[in-house]
Amino acid sequence: MNIQSMLRYSPQEGDIIMHTDGSYHVIKAELRQGTMTVSAMHHINGTDPVEVQLNIPKVRASMIQGKQFLVRKSDESG
Repeated sequence: MNIQSMLRYSPQEGDIIMHTDGSYHVIKAELRQGTMTVSAMHHINGTDPVEVQLNIPKVRASMIQGKQFLVRKSDESG
């Protein structure tokens, strides 16, 4: 994923945002127009998942910095 696509990232249901420490978020719903947060389940090793609200601009910045990366079942861009 290049920087331009990271800046345009819009979460889809089922996306997984991996962190470099091994924890991850699973997106529960797609981003709605006019909102900056999306509901997700935060999974940390050894604990039960917790529902959180992800701030998408912060996720995009973390992706660019290399602290997080996207895992998606299929790539719709071709």
